[in-house]
Amino acid sequence: MQIIFLILALGGMCRALYGEIWVVEQDFIQIDKKQVYEMAKKEGFSSLKQPQYCFYDSKDREYTYLVPFADLNALESYREKAREPKQAVLLSSILNFTVSSLQELQPTLSYGFAKHLTPLPYAAYLIYTVLPEAEKAFRDKLRLTVLQHQRSAYCWGVWKVLYGAELPKYVLWHFASDEKSLEAQLKAVRPDIHSKWVRRQEEGRAILVPLLSST
Repeated sequence: MQIIFLILALGGMCRALYGEIWVVEQDFIQIDKKQVYEMAKKEGFSSLKQPQYCFYDSKDREYTYLVPFADLNALESYREKAREPKQAVLLSSILNFTVSSLQELQPTLSYGFAKHLTPLPYAAYLIYTVLPEAEKAFRDKLRLTVLQHQRSAYCWGVWKVLYGAELPKYVLWHFASDEKSLEAQLKAVRPDIHSKWVRRQEEGRAILVPLLSST
């Protein structure tokens, strides 16, 4: 798959990101295929023995997998096991399409995320396609947000997309224990990003899928 070849080509850079490498996979399923999809994925997930956190966005019928890796060997092994022919054939009749990306966790722009062995069950994701000349200002704003909430109980993680079109791109995941707390967190913490800094902004809501997560 393209991601593996990219990682091998970037070699040294990826090693510098030890412990920060994440593969993010998005599966968009067909109507009324949710139960069949989850059972098919569960069968494959049980054999992978790899930490992963799955969130489901019902609005877009989208499953997003956040998969961390400690090193390149673990990543390559995961990709090989995930391509089992039997499961691939079954999923091809359920999926509309799949999107994969390589992302780097940004610890200095995140808050409270490392305190949780698994993410809290309710999530909101904010995707920012940033103008290259505004990336420093954008990062400074996220860093300021962390400083402003040092004593809070909030939890969010920031990832930078390393591969794909329209870079730089950042994904902010906010996590909370329930829907009410999530909305309160977004109201209090959501960064005030200047419209001149970004080319595009997207957002959505999702909920943890324990069946397909390392919980």
